[in-house]
Amino acid sequence: MSIASINIQSAKSTSKAHMSRDKNHKITYLLDPDSNGNEYKSFLNYEKYLDAAMLAAKKLTGRKIQQKAIDNFVQEAVLNLENFHTVANVEKVFIELKKEFGGFEIFDIAIHRNEGYFYNFKEDLEYRPNRDIFFNAQDKNFYLDSKLKNKADLSQFEKRYNFHAHVLFSKFDMTTGKNPRLKKSDMSKIQTISANALGMQRGELFSKAKRMSHWQLKKAHDLKRDEKKVKNQTLAKQKDLKAEISTYPKLNSEK
Repeated sequence: MSIASINIQSAKSTSKAHMSRDKNHKITYLLDPDSNGNEYKSFLNYEKYLDAAMLAAKKLTGRKIQQKAIDNFVQEAVLNLENFHTVANVEKVFIELKKEFGGFEIFDIAIHRNEGYFYNFKEDLEYRPNRDIFFNAQDKNFYLDSKLKNKADLSQFEKRYNFHAHVLFSKFDMTTGKNPRLKKSDMSKIQTISANALGMQRGELFSKAKRMSHWQLKKAHDLKRDEKKVKNQTLAKQKDLKAEISTYPKLNSEK
């Protein structure tokens, strides 16, 4: 069973296009090039909700929503999932978060089931799409070089998927006219609520591990892959050397 995880940050301008797999937003790192197994659902209209929030804030608190809060009004959450999870399961997470904290209103949910990497079990190496292994849209095959000359033998690989959901939402609570103030302990509680709602194993409590950025993940992958390749090459040379030594004539120790 996968470990539950929910990571929250301000949404990007490209978040919705990435989630919906907009045809104008090209995704080049897919394990399965089509997106037929993905799910996408819209709940609330962002502009209408923001307008309503601004009125609620003025009415309930007597103050306008500050520009900084407007700029960060939409948050994006990324949640680890199992393949069987649906949009309804992800929605349940936010229903429980709303009960606990208020707010957490959903704009859009997307579930992506076609991302991940190929694992070469003979080499014990990961092959990341569009980084170590490349898809040719014309012949529908994967290649081991970006020039699409060396066709990959996929019988030596297995697909390892990264099932996850993206959620665009707002923490703004219409009943109070403001965002809930979350403490450090609340962030841990959010992880627990997410795990329980999804029926997944909760990650280690009070872990100091930080989620790496996309760039950091790429660097970590490259470093791990380079170290493994060096190790494999060393083992191969040792094996070749042993094979060569075995062909040498044995010295006669008899006088």
